[in-house]
Amino acid sequence: MDVDIQDGDIEGTVVPYMRGIIDALKLSPYEPGIYGTRNVFLHGEEVGMKYSFVADMSYGWSGNLGFRMPTNWAFDQFTEYPIGSTDIDQVAASGKDAGVNKFVPQLYGTISYREVAADVLKGFGKSVSAEFNKKIELVDIPSLKISVELVNSLSVADESPAITISNGKLDSISFANWLQTSGHIKGNGVDAVVNEANKVISSASITNGNVAIEASINNSGESKLKFIYHILEAKDKQLDNELSVVITVTSKPTDLFTGTKIPNVDVPKLVTQSQTDQKSWETLIGFSTVVAIAGVSIFISGGTLSVLLDLIPQLFTGLLVG
Repeated sequence: MDVDIQDGDIEGTVVPYMRGIIDALKLSPYEPGIYGTRNVFLHGEEVGMKYSFVADMSYGWSGNLGFRMPTNWAFDQFTEYPIGSTDIDQVAASGKDAGVNKFVPQLYGTISYREVAADVLKGFGKSVSAEFNKKIELVDIPSLKISVELVNSLSVADESPAITISNGKLDSISFANWLQTSGHIKGNGVDAVVNEANKVISSASITNGNVAIEASINNSGESKLKFIYHILEAKDKQLDNELSVVITVTSKPTDLFTGTKIPNVDVPKLVTQSQTDQKSWETLIGFSTVVAIAGVSIFISGGTLSVLLDLIPQLFTGLLVG
């Protein structure tokens, strides 16, 4: 952002631009950074920009006057001097961005995204041709619906972390943090939920990519979770086109677990409180996440709804904040 953009213009122009860059890079191994004034960087820190390259040499720019250095500054361009006829910038480095010391080109084999899409459906027990942008129902009963949809693009979920999938496994630390902070899930059961999620990834033969999560609850207590898997590599080969797998799990906890005792959880009370209490809402999201992941995993393994009902109380022993 090599311009002295005025403070009143940053929110309407630069901030949306930065959000777009950050969202696009969620689907890649790269981290976002920006060049410009201190004022721009302070806005960038708030929206998640990881690194700043500070244009301090432009000391007359309004965006540098009276604004502190951003805490995420990686480089500081503070003066310029000539060597012969060439102007050289002098730059300080904080060490936050270590850079690279070598580049090794790699040649990857590719795999057809349609082949991968078909494998995904086989993993869900559906030996049908891959159709895109069409939901396929896996479970359809009044209290629980599970569907899968193939999308030939990489879409970013709203307000959701993109949790990395590497070498066929979730980034367990990031996923565990999400479970603990967004769903108030705790204890050894976090590992159990992560393991169940990895079964889903394994069934789809995903080598590298990421997964985003969207969660919502309506006024009637119906919860909906979307797990959006972005597949960048499968079977250790890059896909020849974009591919996402969207698993949607819709459930009504009060109906699904009628007569089933969940340790530490009064489900009807939790559903009611979730409409006005943030902590209860987050707890119900965590509850629904466990149900969703376990349900999909059991379905893939050829299990039944009764198996899910038997498993849930075990998963929830000591998991939730009361």
